[in-house]
Amino acid sequence: MKRRTFLALVPGGLLAAPHAVQAQQAAKTPRIGYIGTITPATPEGLKTWEALLQGLREQGYAADRTLAIERRYLEGKNELASTFVAELLQMNVDVIVTSSTLVARTAKERTSMIPIVFIGVGDPVRDGLVASLVRPGGNVTGISAQYPELQAKALQLTREALPRLS
Repeated sequence: MKRRTFLALVPGGLLAAPHAVQAQQAAKTPRIGYIGTITPATPEGLKTWEALLQGLREQGYAADRTLAIERRYLEGKNELASTFVAELLQMNVDVIVTSSTLVARTAKERTSMIPIVFIGVGDPVRDGLVASLVRPGGNVTGISAQYPELQAKALQLTREALPRLS
């Protein structure tokens, strides 16, 4: 190979290398950390779980295909909240979703970076989860069981947290 040919090819190869590496990187799969109070083995737990999956499907997400869901259940053992939150944070989930005030509070105490979405908790303002329902502030948001007309908002909030992942 002649020197001129070699010198002409090297810069082109160096300029193309970043594009080749970028093209080979796999897209990151968003990960939801879900901590429920009861398992889907119960009728109420199954109803909640299926509603979450259906809402995600309606927003274009499919569990095990376009996102991963790491699930944990308290099953009446509230002392597990701290352990489960720590596990999900160690796994670097992209958002934590819960129907438990205790879990939402524990997650809020442990991270200010990962979005936390609560579903159907009591009074999030009184419980110190958010500053107000209109402007929750921080990384915690969701809907209250005291305001059932806002139930559909929970899936929208989860969806808003997910696009930041891509």
